[in-house]
Amino acid sequence: MTVKKHILFLAAFLCLGTLFAEKHEIAFVAEDGTSFKQIFDNSDKYLVVNAKKFSTKKIAKIKGFENFSETENVCFYSLRYTGNYDFLKLLPNLKSLGLMNCWISSLDFLENLYNLEDMEIHFTADISKYDEIKEQKVDLKKLTKLKKIYVGDSDFCEIYEKKPWESSVAHKMDFIPPFVNVQNKPEFMLDNNRIEKISKEEIKLLKQYSEVSLDSNPIAKNKTELLKLEKAKINFSAEPMPERNL
Repeated sequence: MTVKKHILFLAAFLCLGTLFAEKHEIAFVAEDGTSFKQIFDNSDKYLVVNAKKFSTKKIAKIKGFENFSETENVCFYSLRYTGNYDFLKLLPNLKSLGLMNCWISSLDFLENLYNLEDMEIHFTADISKYDEIKEQKVDLKKLTKLKKIYVGDSDFCEIYEKKPWESSVAHKMDFIPPFVNVQNKPEFMLDNNRIEKISKEEIKLLKQYSEVSLDSNPIAKNKTELLKLEKAKINFSAEPMPERNL
């Protein structure tokens, strides 16, 4: 095929894809019944959901993701969602997930995202969910394509008893997320949390990864705890938070 014919074929293919693309809405239903909608092209590979316009609302239901089977990348910003993200399993081709400054109630929804390659999660969870999120094992054995997991700058707040925009930070995440049966030896980044010590069980969890980043955590200044990681032969970095010049 000549270059000219190749260009014409590509142009025709793109036009055909546009012709058959359809617009669909994703609806976010708040606890008070208010509904917010965003419209996307169902042929889009990347969906960015910016919830800042309704970030003062507690979202109880999310509808419409069943129409986006071709989507490979999804990123949410400032979503105050009180439910579980199980609806993401409706995206069979999902490869990349971002939850940026979003509420979560559990991390177990990750178990069904089989094609996920990387995730970046900056979560806020209610303090009442602390023990559940810390102790509930999340089985990632079906996620055989994982390359990178980032769970950073995450905290627990008193959000269920307050208005979302008045939530006060109780403390940052101070434990290793309990992902088990992790496949493919991905990188694991836990930057900017409040991790000070590592238990024996957490050492076992960290051995599942090719690299572990604990940068900007208090453990970076704890030589005793860092020695535990060295003796366990975990490939890690633990740079302290840069000092601020006053």
